[in-house]
Amino acid sequence: MNTADIFSAFAARIPLTVAAFPQLTAGQLNARPAGHPNSIAWLLWHAARSIDTEVARLSGQEELWPHYRKSFRLGILGESTGRGHLPAEAAKIVVRDQQLLIDYLTAACAALLSYSRSLRPQDWGEVLDGLPQRATIPNTGTGIGPGRSTATATAAHSQKPRSETRGERLTGVVYDAIQHIGQAAYIAGTFSV
Repeated sequence: MNTADIFSAFAARIPLTVAAFPQLTAGQLNARPAGHPNSIAWLLWHAARSIDTEVARLSGQEELWPHYRKSFRLGILGESTGRGHLPAEAAKIVVRDQQLLIDYLTAACAALLSYSRSLRPQDWGEVLDGLPQRATIPNTGTGIGPGRSTATATAAHSQKPRSETRGERLTGVVYDAIQHIGQAAYIAGTFSV
């Protein structure tokens, strides 16, 4: 097994996991448990938008979003990826159609897998210069990653960004998506209890 095979096996689980979610009502998709701004709809939409935009940047291809924009009806806010959304912005991401979310995420993952399978072994280690850096500190809603103090997070953000390889960028995309899908799966599971 090579890097592309391992990556593909890992990334392919994203749409399979979401397809296995229980059928949710529009109210359940958009519920914000305990007042947290991220609903299941926001989490799935954000995962799909993040994958879609990163694959488009890396591959030079067009985003898939234009094909889904009209169905989502999110206005200008839908053009973002959700990264950095304030709670009020996240609350405006309301999607009533679970299948639409699944379809967009599945298409974004298919594009990700197609792109990753097109890479040569040496492409994974290529340093990406000139592309915007992804956040390196996981966002917990407070702007401080797990186990980090305010001082540590501030120091990490003030450091000069290091170069990132194509493999690191793709791994980060999948890591972020899996976190959000896991959060959405947990919330969805609470509705069936």
